[in-house]
Amino acid sequence: MTERYCDHLWPVSACLQIEKKLLVSARTLLEVTQDEVKREKLRGAISTHESNVQALRQQLAEMKGQRETVSESSPPPVRPSSPPHQHLPPPKPLSLSQQRAKVIEELVTTETDYHAQMHITCEKLIPAMEEIRDVNAELLFGNLGEVTCVSHDLLAALRETCAGEEKVGEVFVRFGPRLRSTYAAYCRNHDTASSLVEKYSENPELTKIIKTSLDAIRAVTQAWDLQSLLIKPVQRVLKYPLLLGKLVQTTGDGHPDYKPVHRARQVVGQVAQDINEIKRRKDLVERYTGPGKEERRGTVSVHSLQKKVRRFQQTLTQLTGLRSKTVDPEFEELEQKMMSLETFLRQLIRNITTWQEDLQKAVDSQEVLGEGMLLYVPSDLRPLTCYQRSLGELQGAVKTHGTSITAHVLVPFQSLLSLFQDPLHLISKRRDKLLDFDHLQYALDHHTEDPEKIKQLRDACTMAKRNYEALNQQLIEELPRFNQLVQSIIDHTVTVLFQLQFRFHTAVHAALHQLAEQYTPRNRSLPLSSSETIQAAHSEALSEVGGQLISLSIVPASLTMSLPTAIRSGHRRVSESSGPPGEGDREDSILSTSSEVDMDSSISEEPLDPSEPPPPPEVGSSLTVMYDFEAQDRAELTVAAGQEVILRCPHDRVGSREWWLVDCGDSAGYVPANFLHYHGNAYT
Repeated sequence: MTERYCDHLWPVSACLQIEKKLLVSARTLLEVTQDEVKREKLRGAISTHESNVQALRQQLAEMKGQRETVSESSPPPVRPSSPPHQHLPPPKPLSLSQQRAKVIEELVTTETDYHAQMHITCEKLIPAMEEIRDVNAELLFGNLGEVTCVSHDLLAALRETCAGEEKVGEVFVRFGPRLRSTYAAYCRNHDTASSLVEKYSENPELTKIIKTSLDAIRAVTQAWDLQSLLIKPVQRVLKYPLLLGKLVQTTGDGHPDYKPVHRARQVVGQVAQDINEIKRRKDLVERYTGPGKEERRGTVSVHSLQKKVRRFQQTLTQLTGLRSKTVDPEFEELEQKMMSLETFLRQLIRNITTWQEDLQKAVDSQEVLGEGMLLYVPSDLRPLTCYQRSLGELQGAVKTHGTSITAHVLVPFQSLLSLFQDPLHLISKRRDKLLDFDHLQYALDHHTEDPEKIKQLRDACTMAKRNYEALNQQLIEELPRFNQLVQSIIDHTVTVLFQLQFRFHTAVHAALHQLAEQYTPRNRSLPLSSSETIQAAHSEALSEVGGQLISLSIVPASLTMSLPTAIRSGHRRVSESSGPPGEGDREDSILSTSSEVDMDSSISEEPLDPSEPPPPPEVGSSLTVMYDFEAQDRAELTVAAGQEVILRCPHDRVGSREWWLVDCGDSAGYVPANFLHYHGNAYT
């Protein structure tokens, strides 16, 4: 009968143990989770597990009572006679060294089990999860591989020291920095991983696939779901201080590990505190950058207005030097670097956009020019046909280039610029928290009357300092990486911009080169390598056509060409006067005409001034030569660009203002007026 009741007790007892484990895990999660929504869910789960534990305990007690009742009503079993019961002495208490050995055994055993769980997770589960398309395994598991490596090395070091002098403390002191950096990174990512698990749980098909993968390793991990598996590293790093605390209690002051183990407890305890502080900092950052940030930023209350006024007053007193200001040079340098990147990026986007618009305007203007020429030039003229075809190719090249620039340069730059929003907001919040701290610190330093008020100020100052230091440290840790990544993206995108520019200019050059090859005036090749050669050929053609025009009766015989290029190339008509400058009979040169046709000069974009030309400078004024001029007449003067000369007469013998008589010191002669510069303007 008793055995039958035992069979009924076992399932209830097993369920009770499971509920206890679930309750412990839920409480552990509640300790490390900062998100209020998750904490509320965990509180509900804890309440449910507590109710289940209480009900199972009551059920188990009732079943045990029934078993005792049945046992009392049943006849006692007939037992063989035995010698009278002898009183056994109580077990001897364990010595301090034995207790220490048990603590070390527990430490090594639990580390062995923990490492086995993490190892099989990395070997089996992570590769399986990476094969699932909708699962982000990298974000889900974070740096679990590094955590496993640290556990492996720590376990090897513990086993090695246990085989010798058992200096466990020295091992943990040596591993302290690695434990902090590795577990801090994992814990920082844990909340994100938990959010992913909740997201995946909404997909039944995905949940089934994940459960199948977990079932394959459950015998080793002892994890009933993905959430309980991912929390194990967090639980482990927070358990090290407890185990080392036991080790401190069981290590005598004469043991060689006495001082190291005390130091190890401090180191590991600090690691746990740092990890909790890192999680707190992350929660504080998410408060200002996470979901709902826009609603919180737009909320205005009396309390928020009071804080703004107080911060404004604090800023004024600091600017005037009435109060001190907390300064962090390291942060200010990082902030300046980030702000310079943000400013450069904005200006670069603006410049690229302006360049695109101007380029499109230039091509559109060329198209308008071509359409205008169609009105007065025969449409079957070969140069015009080639020009129209080239314009079409240019328009296509500009359109293709604009699309490429937008897709590969502007869109990445604009996306990158949007990433500055949260860091800039955090910097603003850091500035606000610093003002709050400085204000409270000043009030605390100058308030010495009411003890209760001093205590309130001290508590508020401590909280303000923690908030400021949390944001400040988070920015100091992450801004260097942010600046580095932003700079690398800018460098790469600018390289792409240069490549696109090169491709565009190559296409434009090819189109224009094809135009030059298709149209060769008068069966002569048009040289493309030298602008001077082109100008000379053009001037020669103009002179030839001009000579033919002069032969017409309707064209004045005084028609000349008034270009500096024509002067330099020798195509002008001047007298061979033998008199001194200003005294001989000097005939009109190419620049001294009664009727001029300028067929080669460029058309200025400036509107024409209908007023009279400005009066010439006074005689004796100092002038600067703008272009080299070589005299081809005895009345002319050879001068070089940049040479200083003195004005002797602002016109030639016949009264034309296009030739001025100048003196260079050792000689005098005529020079074209538009070759001379006076008071910042060329006289033309």
